[in-house]
Amino acid sequence: MAMPQPIFEVTRVPSRKIWSQSAITTFLRERKQYESKVIEQYRVTGEVQAAVTRSIRSTLEPRVLEHVAHYILKQDAANVSDDMLVAEMKRKVGTMVNGRVPDVTQLFGRELKMDLSQVDVGARIAAYFMKFDQLVEDNGLTSMLGRGVAIDEQGRQRMKLRCKLLLRIVTPEMLKVDLTRLVELTHRDAKISDLALHDLMIERATRQQLYHLMQAEMKNTAGPRSKETPAAVVKTLQRLAKQQQQ
Repeated sequence: MAMPQPIFEVTRVPSRKIWSQSAITTFLRERKQYESKVIEQYRVTGEVQAAVTRSIRSTLEPRVLEHVAHYILKQDAANVSDDMLVAEMKRKVGTMVNGRVPDVTQLFGRELKMDLSQVDVGARIAAYFMKFDQLVEDNGLTSMLGRGVAIDEQGRQRMKLRCKLLLRIVTPEMLKVDLTRLVELTHRDAKISDLALHDLMIERATRQQLYHLMQAEMKNTAGPRSKETPAAVVKTLQRLAKQQQQ
């Protein structure tokens, strides 16, 4: 009996007709997703990845490829490789548009928000960090605010500014004040490590979330004259903690 063949969705190949920073940023993001899908496909079918993956140069509009090859890479289009194109794309998206330095405090203050309607603290903070990284990429701020280990003084300054901005926009204000004090006094590694800041943010936000949930529950269930004993409060807190982990 013949085995049924696996069915795959049509994998759309991202293409580029414009050589702008925003267009390239979108292209690189879509290209990464495309390559991930192709990898999953060839693992199942046994196909050779190189045989089923379209090259980057073949997805560029011919006039775009010719322009980049002649004016930017100073090469014949026939000699331009995918590696050369990717390197130039990363260089372009890693620099600011027209060399203009934006007001990052105003930019992130306007565009970056923490979704307090999301009760899952981990999901809320994940969305916050991902939106931050998207703003960094879209505005050509990778060299100033991108992720990566700080291996020299320039890297330390990059991570310091990154963590400072991540902390500045945090809401609610109670969480921001709590985190700021901890970072200044007891968790100084979070000043230059977004990993440390991320974990600290989840820890403190979870505690505050549990406290507010407990307060709300006590307000709804307690009678006008009844008061919960300390032991009852502890049990309530433990129960809410288990619910938060599920």
